Amino acid sequence: MGRRETGLKRDSRRHDGLCAGLVVFAALATFVGCKGEPAADPGVPGVEAQALGVEAEPEEEMGAATSGEVEERKHYYSPYYLTLTGGDFVFRTVTFQDVGMKQPEPGPMAPEVFEAIAHSLAEKFTEHEKLSFSSQVFVDRGLEDPNNHLFCESEHLYVALWRGYSPDRWGYSLWSGCAEEHQFAWEEVLDPVGVDKDLLGSVEYLTESIAESVSKASESKCFLANC
Repeated sequence: MGRRETGLKRDSRRHDGLCAGLVVFAALATFVGCKGEPAADPGVPGVEAQALGVEAEPEEEMGAATSGEVEERKHYYSPYYLTLTGGDFVFRTVTFQDVGMKQPEPGPMAPEVFEAIAHSLAEKFTEHEKLSFSSQVFVDRGLEDPNNHLFCESEHLYVALWRGYSPDRWGYSLWSGCAEEHQFAWEEVLDPVGVDKDLLGSVEYLTESIAESVSKASESKCFLANC
């Protein structure tokens, strides 16, 4: 678009310049209307971008824009969390946030999916040969309220989750704190099983990858984007 504007500015004819300016203005207005802004999430900078990486086709957003309203993506917090005990691990609590698990459909993922992920990850942590700690699953409905989330607390591992399609895949990012530099892992994992066909089998691909990412970070003693 930048090259097109430069060419138009060099056009000496006033009429053509005016028409070109209107075209550029209309294109910019359409672009802004189509993209929209992700849902505001105080205390969770940068996490919204994880879901955008696997966003559905642009037609979905363009449809909302033509009606005059752009639906903001909402995030949801899981009531299930893990506690970690033993060893010299830096994290003692693990929580989860849904930043696009049902996309392109709106709404939160089914509660049983959150529960399955929590129990599967607890098993993967406990069984991993390079992680010297055990993990248990607890549930606290109060964590579903964004105001109660533990994102910035010390000794806390935050897991952002999403889904992608064509092919089906899980996505996650791991955070040791609030700021962008605290994101120490970002992965997408193929899901050849499918959540609807075999929930436990599907989430196992996700949790195995998460445990491995945590193991690598623990081995290198680096829980930041850059160390």
